Amino acid sequence: MDQQATRDIGQFQRTDAFQRYLRASSYLYSKVKLISGLQVFLTILVPVILSVLSVLFSRESQQGAGLKGWAAFYGIAIVLLDSMFLDKAQKSLKKEAAQIQELFDCELLEMPWNEFKAGDRPTPEKIDQSSRALKRELTEREKNWYPSVVSKLPLYLCRVVCQRTNIWWDGELRRRYAFWLSSFAVGMILLAAIVGMVRNMSLGTFVLTIMAPLFPAAMWFIRERNRQKESTVTLDRLMKHTTGLWTSVLRAEMSPADALVKSRELQDELFVHRQSNQPIPNLVNRIFASRFDQSMNKGAEELVDAAQAAIRRHTRR
Repeated sequence: MDQQATRDIGQFQRTDAFQRYLRASSYLYSKVKLISGLQVFLTILVPVILSVLSVLFSRESQQGAGLKGWAAFYGIAIVLLDSMFLDKAQKSLKKEAAQIQELFDCELLEMPWNEFKAGDRPTPEKIDQSSRALKRELTEREKNWYPSVVSKLPLYLCRVVCQRTNIWWDGELRRRYAFWLSSFAVGMILLAAIVGMVRNMSLGTFVLTIMAPLFPAAMWFIRERNRQKESTVTLDRLMKHTTGLWTSVLRAEMSPADALVKSRELQDELFVHRQSNQPIPNLVNRIFASRFDQSMNKGAEELVDAAQAAIRRHTRR
């Protein structure tokens, strides 16, 4: 493996083999998002409906009292069921998807597979089944996973730029999503308090009628926001590490072979992040994708320009 040679990343990632990897991982992540959607329905929409009905029927003693009790029971039960079953199913699917993404990166960027960290390679049969199960076409952004401009660089530099674009894009998206989650959570609590005051509820009635049914929704928002914040902290740490690695390779402070070792270590951290993070809803992806893609591509172009200038300087010496 000649680390000084260039590799046409833009062309290779569009070949059938790599597109199958992308389709397979997209399908598995879509299943994770489906479970997330079910969690949202069970832990947010249903409790909100129960809470509204409890408020509407609060003055009808028999019907209202029964509904309040069942709404409170549902709020407690769904939290337990969510933790016992839905979270477990998500973790299994996320690991499978992360392994296929890892295979995509390892083969495209010519890095060795780390069995200790990532486990066994995904089987061709599993990849083919997941790829065929995806019933939509990949978007152009999904097909062009990495900016094609990186193909101008030697492989050891190209690899670092690609890893950096992964980290930057994911970190920015999660930062925005965490802000939205915090805003919705605060808005929900304020709205509940306003409804309680307008209806002139006692504290006990307010807790049983509104807060108990909304408890799963509040827990979901808090848990989801904390997960995204933890992910951004991890990605910020990886970005700092990547920046240091980039500076070292540009200054020729390490050989291409040493850069491969460092990139492999960074890839290990990326794999851990991918298998443990919470996927972002498709709606949030669509809202920010084009904006972030432009910034990501511009950043990649500037890194490539800086690397080519550094190469010319080292060549003249």
